[in-house]
Amino acid sequence: MPGQGAGKLAYIVGAARAQGSVLEHAAVLGAATGMRSTVALAALILRRSDGLPAVLQHPAARRIAATADGAELVADKLPGTPSRLDPPGLIGRLIFAGLAAAVLARSEHRGPIPSMLTASVAALASAKICHDARAALARRLPDPVVAVAEDALAIELAAIGSG
Repeated sequence: MPGQGAGKLAYIVGAARAQGSVLEHAAVLGAATGMRSTVALAALILRRSDGLPAVLQHPAARRIAATADGAELVADKLPGTPSRLDPPGLIGRLIFAGLAAAVLARSEHRGPIPSMLTASVAALASAKICHDARAALARRLPDPVVAVAEDALAIELAAIGSG
């Protein structure tokens, strides 16, 4: 029947759109993580995402996530903070981006691997791009001003990606 083919096609297109939306959100969460490593996962915990494992659904997890994220925002401004492009910083961003993407995929009943890969690539790209942009802007503006603007962008991206 012609109607069945159209129905199947509509289902496939709808499923592809849903997966695309998950991957788009994963990319946004990854970009946020490239700027501030804990911000995307913290946003998912604070929003009580359906994809969180039980341990991260505990009320204490929200306080810990907020504290960790706040501590990172402060530590980023300290002169002794290592570059986000150093191997430990990049590895941490890959881990946090992957975890955030897995939570997102789980909340949407999707397989985690495409989202994790998407978020990880976005985190790496964002880390490099934002590092270079911050260095360039800090030549014209005080670094703390640039850093706070980057904080705001990271938080906004995490809110968009987790919403």
